[in-house]
Amino acid sequence: MTKLDHRVFVEPKSETVATIRLTETSLSNFLNDGESVSSEVRAVRFRAFRPRSAVTGSRANLTWLWVTVMSLLPAAGAAQQAIVSLPSADQTPRGEVFFMHETQARPWGPKPYWNTTHFLTYGLTDDVELAATLFNAGWPSSSDASLALGYKGNLALPGLEAIEGKLTTGLMAVVSLTTQGVGAWGYAFASVRLPVLRTRLAAGFSSGPKQLFLTRSDTACFIGSIEQPVPFTRGKLNLVAEWFSGDHDLANVIVGATFHPNHNLIFVVGYKVPTAKSRQFREAKEAVVGEIGVFF
Repeated sequence: MTKLDHRVFVEPKSETVATIRLTETSLSNFLNDGESVSSEVRAVRFRAFRPRSAVTGSRANLTWLWVTVMSLLPAAGAAQQAIVSLPSADQTPRGEVFFMHETQARPWGPKPYWNTTHFLTYGLTDDVELAATLFNAGWPSSSDASLALGYKGNLALPGLEAIEGKLTTGLMAVVSLTTQGVGAWGYAFASVRLPVLRTRLAAGFSSGPKQLFLTRSDTACFIGSIEQPVPFTRGKLNLVAEWFSGDHDLANVIVGATFHPNHNLIFVVGYKVPTAKSRQFREAKEAVVGEIGVFF
């Protein structure tokens, strides 16, 4: 049975004000497709003119309620653990495992290459996930492959719950698989989701070791991203863009799209454009990007 806890107040100026609180169970029932909802509780507030008659008013109120709730509901879909290469504000749900394969390929030009990254996460709680990532495995073979082990966590920002304000942090030990030592990669960024358009904006910083950024020493940089749900797709299709600043191997702008056909599956396509100054990180580094992720 759907849980619906509502309170209705009638103001004297011929208006009805309703505050509806829907649990995750009720949202899933409204969606009627068995998909989960990213947050546990959503609040919707709307105003509608009081109808002329009680009978007409009842029907009109129900109609306005349905239209308003459905128009403002966040789109259902599975979370993803990286936007493309940049960590996402989403978390792996508690008790679930997520695996994603990423391919960056440049089959054209004088220096073709194929590079892969593999992500594996486990939802320890609803706000913390354990993570293991294999970087830089591909063709031609290189001496830059590394394994990173660590966590990512979310903290809700007080007073910004209505726009999904979050602080996301992560810390990973990066172990070179070619005897180049061990380093530490840390990052932190704040994110919000704009009203109406539902655009998610994120900005922060990242500090990583030479084993990951392929530099002579540790590197710090700005990181930022945009995620825009496409209207009428119920959140299944999103346009995305991300950027690592600086002069290192991850200094790229990647633009693309993510597609969630259902809760357990995600596809990502994109295009990478290097923004680094050094020739070694810029020359012949443009590439197409493809990813497939699975929850189980």
